[in-house]
Amino acid sequence: MLIREFHPVGQGAFYTEKHKYGKDGNFTIVYDCGSTTKGNALKEAINSTFECNNIIDVLFISHFHEDHINGVKRLSKKCEIKNVVLPLLDESEKIWAIAKILCEAESEKEEEKERDALIQLIIKPKDFFNEGTKITVVNPSGDNNQNSINLQDPEDPEIPEKIQSGTKLSIKKQDLIWCFIPINYKNEERKNILKEKTQDININNVIEDIKSGNQTTINKIKEVYKNIDKETKKDLNTTSMLLFSGIDKNEIILSQQNLKSCSHSNAGCLYTGDANLCEELIEELKRILKNFFPYIGTLQVPHHGSTRSYNRDIPILLEEIRYAVISYGTKNKYKHPSCDVICDLIKHRLIPFCVTEDKNTKVTQEIK
Repeated sequence: MLIREFHPVGQGAFYTEKHKYGKDGNFTIVYDCGSTTKGNALKEAINSTFECNNIIDVLFISHFHEDHINGVKRLSKKCEIKNVVLPLLDESEKIWAIAKILCEAESEKEEEKERDALIQLIIKPKDFFNEGTKITVVNPSGDNNQNSINLQDPEDPEIPEKIQSGTKLSIKKQDLIWCFIPINYKNEERKNILKEKTQDININNVIEDIKSGNQTTINKIKEVYKNIDKETKKDLNTTSMLLFSGIDKNEIILSQQNLKSCSHSNAGCLYTGDANLCEELIEELKRILKNFFPYIGTLQVPHHGSTRSYNRDIPILLEEIRYAVISYGTKNKYKHPSCDVICDLIKHRLIPFCVTEDKNTKVTQEIK
């Protein structure tokens, strides 16, 4: 049995899957944990989902924007996280992520302690997490051969320190047969732009320079963010590691308060973070997930329902998809989600679920 939940945290993302097998076996994953919505929505969601010292077998991080990671520290203090799977970043991508945090922290008056923790997660994830947590980075796409890793023992899954995008992480234990496939797509043109803009910054000294208030380094990093034109900046802000979670055949029941339950046989979910579903990424999904498309029943709509990240071909490509989950804060400044996106989902007979900071909007799927 699986309980999949899309938690009401506002402008952010916090998604969990709790797999139960045998008499008392458990396997839990989390995809992202963050929110920039004011209030306690994220804290309450974490506390209501996990008890102290609960085990999270795998935490998947899509990308390093604050609204997707600023709850990870709280999560790691509350729970025992065995494995973290995150996208591999080169030095220029790390500097870009830090530049965005520094510039946005300036406008949001973010506490320095929280800001420094996020920067540490980007540069030195092993130091960020508790001792015993294993870190795995996902190489960008490029290998045409799909690798497969069998997690022989869900109680203690062994994931290598580095895996290729599209690697299938499989679990076969008693009545639990499931797989997770992370996809880390990189746009080479964007990477080249970042390398050019960040070539004068030494990543090795960034953490200490920021902590010590070295304004020369801080200003140099901020300039990276400020000097990239608006359109390119939008593209750079829509990169994420996607995750397929699913099995071939199952029964799914999706329920949300004040809505009738509905069911179908496609238990798979495609988590997209803030990914831009451009044509190149669509082709990458076809290459890696073509055998899984018929079994994807749920889509996490990318980037809080942004028009820029959405692709009208996705409901056609995923023929059996039925449900679309959009996470956003009701008072966000970006006007998410787009009415055009919601209308297109409905046009293709998908049922959209809007998950906000309102507790009553939580979506729970029970898969038996």
